[in-house]
Amino acid sequence: MNTKQNFRAQEFFSVDLVDLGDVINSDMSGILVPRDDIHSKKVGVTDQFLKNAAVYHEKYFDTGYFKYCLSNALSKISFARTDPYILDIGSGSGNTVIPALELFQNSRIIATDISENLLYILKRYLQRNSDYDGRVILVCMDATRANYYTENMFDLVIGAAILHHLIDPYPCIEAVCRSLKEGSSAIFFEPFENGASILRIAYTEILRKSKKSKFPWNTDLDGKTSGFLKGLINDFTVRAGVDKSNELFQKIDDKWLFTKKFFYNAAEKYRLRNVTIYPLHDTAHQFTKQTETYLRLGLGTEPDALPNWAWEILDYYDNLFSSELKDDLLIEGAVILTK
Repeated sequence: MNTKQNFRAQEFFSVDLVDLGDVINSDMSGILVPRDDIHSKKVGVTDQFLKNAAVYHEKYFDTGYFKYCLSNALSKISFARTDPYILDIGSGSGNTVIPALELFQNSRIIATDISENLLYILKRYLQRNSDYDGRVILVCMDATRANYYTENMFDLVIGAAILHHLIDPYPCIEAVCRSLKEGSSAIFFEPFENGASILRIAYTEILRKSKKSKFPWNTDLDGKTSGFLKGLINDFTVRAGVDKSNELFQKIDDKWLFTKKFFYNAAEKYRLRNVTIYPLHDTAHQFTKQTETYLRLGLGTEPDALPNWAWEILDYYDNLFSSELKDDLLIEGAVILTK
């Protein structure tokens, strides 16, 4: 199958697209943008994704991890097409675009992101592999543009860690519903308030015990680690709930911790056929493992940044609940919405 034929960007959009190379600079040539969005302000998006896109890419680019997540999700819906039209929302530098190209060798993908700088990194990556030639169209746009897509065009929609960055995720979900063919699915990977609430309790307990402890200095929390845990507690607190009216949310990137109810409400609102939600990771020791991940990504430290007694507290919460309840107390989850 020649995937270069009959794959034109404009047929997937109900608005006119122009080339960024013609309106910004020639380096951006090949990245499209809706004409009405050329000079639109990027609300609620910080320099982490814009001016500092290269740093963000270096820190979070991990196609192997997302290929694993995507493969698991596809198995849940028994997705069998080898030549799907895919819409990837919040593509960034390609964490799910590249796995989708590998999993579906005849796929054609519309990859969208609000950051032209991240799309530029993805563009350069695609140019280095001739197998990807003609299979991906890059569009710089806001994920909440619900009326921008042609209806009933895509066999699959993928959104990896995109919804929690949006002040209001509903228009994005509406856009997905508009673009999907009947019977097709959208896959999202998102953080959940369920598990984060347990981490907030555990971290609060660790900080209180540290403050009151008589332990020798080398078994207590250092100031950097203590401050980091306080920051996580504050982050979990701010992002909980559905009210995002505070101006703060226009200045921070991570805005949401979701609940299952949020997605059930979205399914009812947009008359979706089915919702499947499951943990992205094994929940047996999820509070311990998630803390290790936070320390590695947030502080660049190993587990010994926390004393043994702190890990014992986390282990207590890992063993406190039944395996069935642990699946409900997910920290990060896959959400599959079927039209």
